[in-house]
Amino acid sequence: MTITVTPEPSFEPPRMRIDLAVPAGTMQSLSLYRTVGGRRELVQPQPLAGLDGRTVYDYIVPYETDAVYSWETLYTDPTLATTVNAEDWSST
Repeated sequence: MTITVTPEPSFEPPRMRIDLAVPAGTMQSLSLYRTVGGRRELVQPQPLAGLDGRTVYDYIVPYETDAVYSWETLYTDPTLATTVNAEDWSST
């Protein structure tokens, strides 16, 4: 899982671009957090799950203050899936 945060100060209003990605599969749930001054809060609006990556923009980050972004996700990795009841029905 990767998170990349890029400030975009020339945009009006200034914003942070946050790119989220999982190595394989699709995200089933997703929560993005911003921690400023020891206070952790959800970034608004929350990104939608359903893909292997998302780009989110945070317009509410305080000026002249350090912010730390983190995220939690539940995703399905298709490379770890196992096949159950794999019978050959072609002979019936």
